[in-house]
Amino acid sequence: MKKVLGVYTSHRPHWMGDGFPVRTLFSYDSLGKHISPFLLLDLAGPQDFQSGRFGQMDRPNPGPQRSRGARP
Repeated sequence: MKKVLGVYTSHRPHWMGDGFPVRTLFSYDSLGKHISPFLLLDLAGPQDFQSGRFGQMDRPNPGPQRSRGARP
């Protein structure tokens, strides 16, 4: 059975994009050596938004990335 390292509180929320308040579930400053660097989780709880333009910025989807030497 794994040992519980500790119980931690969440950090204050930060903004994702230009209008989504989120909380990061893990602090990589203090827990970085104990958890995977590929485990990136943000929590965005229920939120009421007024009408208007907000959200993530528009950006093109680059599609799948190919490594050098890969054949089409």
